Amino acid sequence: MQINAIELQQKHINVISSAKAFAAVLNGLIAQAKNRIVISALYLENDQAGQAVMMQLVTAKQKNPTLSISIIVDDHRARRGRIGDKTAAGNLVSYQALCRKYDVDIAFYGIRVKTREIMGVMHLKGMFLDDTVLYSGASINNVYLHHHSQYRLDRYYQIQSKALADSMCDLLLTKIVAKGLASSLLESTVVDKSQLKQLSQRTFSMLRHAQYQLPKQPKQAELSVTPVLGCGKKHNALNDLSLSLLNESSRSVVLITPYFNLPKKMIKAITLAMKRGVSVKIIVGDKVANDFFIADENAFSTIGIIPYLYEKLLRRFVKKYQADISQGKLNIHVWQDGDHTFHAKGMIVDDKYHLLTGSNLNPRAWNLDLENAILLQDHQKVMMQTITQELDNIVKNTRKITDASMLDEELQYPEKPRKMMKRLTFSRIDRLLKRFL
Repeated sequence: MQINAIELQQKHINVISSAKAFAAVLNGLIAQAKNRIVISALYLENDQAGQAVMMQLVTAKQKNPTLSISIIVDDHRARRGRIGDKTAAGNLVSYQALCRKYDVDIAFYGIRVKTREIMGVMHLKGMFLDDTVLYSGASINNVYLHHHSQYRLDRYYQIQSKALADSMCDLLLTKIVAKGLASSLLESTVVDKSQLKQLSQRTFSMLRHAQYQLPKQPKQAELSVTPVLGCGKKHNALNDLSLSLLNESSRSVVLITPYFNLPKKMIKAITLAMKRGVSVKIIVGDKVANDFFIADENAFSTIGIIPYLYEKLLRRFVKKYQADISQGKLNIHVWQDGDHTFHAKGMIVDDKYHLLTGSNLNPRAWNLDLENAILLQDHQKVMMQTITQELDNIVKNTRKITDASMLDEELQYPEKPRKMMKRLTFSRIDRLLKRFL
């Protein structure tokens, strides 16, 4: 695969083993930063873990007033409370209070790619601390950083590369923020909805055609990295890359996603790969490992149906590809570890192409959200031992699905989810929901 890339050495990449270790690395890098800190995530939550990170940023700025700090999150998420809590203020209130209290110059920006949140969000991931890139699908809150007893498992990569950090920061700060496509979340005045609508339309229009800028690589490096941007349904470079990896696979594919709702094009590419003799492994979260799962039926609400819809799709997929499963061509592993949740995602192809991404590899990510990824090309497979350890750490908490009977069917669901699933199926709304999940 020929693609512009930045050359790396094995020593420049560190795979972090857990959410708690990731939090420790992040805090350490914030404390050590001398020139820049840029954090891009879906959200920075105003909970204990989020407040701890914000205080780390304040301390770093107070010690080094020339340190540039920018936090970039989804504008929708910053301006609202948690789902189901209509009275709560958005996280932007805590950002404003922090900067007022400590009188520090920390920039907080919100990016809005669609007028309504359901139609798409800013899902760019990456934390850039001087010349270090921390890449993960994780946002910042208690469970992502394992601040209390619960954790949400993701993948965590620490990459030392000035060129990579410069490229990814340039898109955020030069092509988005400097061009007025991000709203300051520190403004106390009420933002006009019509202005936000116009801004989101301009932002989406520009980002559809944007891409990370990289120096041309004169020859194929043994180990290299490429950042990739994806926005919109058409001409989406990240979607095209994902399909190319599957279509060019010759030996093995590992696909990791927290939510099972693969795009049709991806399922077709997987099917063709298996016909070529490629071994396919899919690792997906169990419904109880979904962040929308509601264990208490008395507290069950509409949003809680989402994990059951994902399981229905997975069960249907298992039935359709039972022959491939029985022949060992397709291996499906479902992750569950107590009451912890699962958020890992990405692809490994032929043990040499490693796609690290915040994309959930579903129709929403492919068509609606603003996504990015980092492609590691490892032609000598020097990273495979480390990445195998990472995979083993994920797979140890999975069960292998050999037939559909190992997944719950609707009759086995609690009463409220069962009745809601029946209504959705009868009205065919479940088919529409697939586009937004």
